[in-house]
Amino acid sequence: MDIEHLTEQARRLEEAENWREALGLYVEVVEERARRGTPDAALLSRVGDLLVRTDDVEAAVKRWEQAIETHLLEGQSDSALAVCRKIVRYSPEREEIYLRMGQIRARQGLLIYARKHFLTYAEMVGVRGDQAEALRAMEELVSWVPSDLETRLFLAERMVEEGRREKALVYLREGYWRALWERNRETLDQIRPRILELDPGADLGLLPPEEDEGAAMVQAPPGAKVGAEEARKAEGGVWARILDKELTRRKASEEEARARAGAAVTGEEEARQDEEAVRLEASRPKEEETSRPAGIPTDGPPTPDAPPPPHVDLGALILDESMGRTSAGAPPAAAPGSDFTQLLSRFKDKTAHRPDEMEARGHYDLGVANREMGLLDDAIVLFEKAVQADSDHLPAFEMLGRCHLDKGEPVAALEKMSPSLELPVQVEDDLLGIYYFMGRACEELGRIDEAREWYERVFTLDINFLDVTTRMRALRS
Repeated sequence: MDIEHLTEQARRLEEAENWREALGLYVEVVEERARRGTPDAALLSRVGDLLVRTDDVEAAVKRWEQAIETHLLEGQSDSALAVCRKIVRYSPEREEIYLRMGQIRARQGLLIYARKHFLTYAEMVGVRGDQAEALRAMEELVSWVPSDLETRLFLAERMVEEGRREKALVYLREGYWRALWERNRETLDQIRPRILELDPGADLGLLPPEEDEGAAMVQAPPGAKVGAEEARKAEGGVWARILDKELTRRKASEEEARARAGAAVTGEEEARQDEEAVRLEASRPKEEETSRPAGIPTDGPPTPDAPPPPHVDLGALILDESMGRTSAGAPPAAAPGSDFTQLLSRFKDKTAHRPDEMEARGHYDLGVANREMGLLDDAIVLFEKAVQADSDHLPAFEMLGRCHLDKGEPVAALEKMSPSLELPVQVEDDLLGIYYFMGRACEELGRIDEAREWYERVFTLDINFLDVTTRMRALRS
């Protein structure tokens, strides 16, 4: 079979809008490549696009999922994300795609984006009542990105609410060691009392002196000035050993307590505890070992006995005051079901965006509302504020162009959107809307050749984007 010849035939049929015939030939090529062991991710994605054109979204998603896997096997994470966005665009109710996007971003070491996708997934499964899976997803996020202290603390408090005290302690201790490593005195002062409240005999070593706060460590924290994958390797060994030490200490403490009480835990309970320890250990990334960093005590002196301090809900400290505190310092009540989902949603809104991104998002949302009400000049002002707050905010550039097109100002639309073409986007798909409305503006100005070029860029990336196919057909005729 001549793959190149078949592919060229399919392209000609596609240009003539013979979608089903083109799809049939593309599928032949895809299957032949699979037999030869040379899958083509771009072609798989194109087949998905054509399946959408023929109203078979389910089959399209399957092809896109194959394209994602192929991109990832080839080390093309950004291209895989572009295909993920297609699934979000045409099948936004699919929970698992947000989990996949979170995993890809975590692998890249991009915490803000990884957290946003993981929390979106957790929020979606929480809404349908699967709180256990929502928590599991957050645990996976923390295992991927051990430096995500905020999620770690939120997760620990939810574990306490569920009665899973020992597992909460594991997350709190890991957070404590990281804060100690980073000389983060504020976080240490928050976590230490909570650990001692849950485990009065915890051996936490000595806090760094006040005057050393923020001082550089002898050895840099894991991940400093190295690539994302190297960072995860460095963290994996250290945190795995810390976890192992804590699990060993916990098991010894439990055995001593049982001996003092003269009671034995049933074989079933022991099996459960062993299974829990194995699962926790298995959840850590299996990466190469590194030495323990300077500054983390191994066998520090025992903590002096003292009355436990009042309970502080560390997860709630991360959230807004409006999240349900009934009185100053009092934690919100246990949050099963919808209450948990509310907490998770607010935590996501609070933490899953950069400060400048959050400001830009606020201006953008107000701008969209004003445009929908026909207040175009007010909308333009708000979209310009969004761009000022976050110069990489592509949707704001796009909406500026659309507003000027709404006002019959195609020249202004081109001027407002043009700077976005110089932004360092990760995948070209991010520019789909910009390309399309640049084409619209050129078309209104009678610059037909330029308009056709913009539409062809859109068509190459996504043949189903808005009415690009119809507009290309009109320009050809």
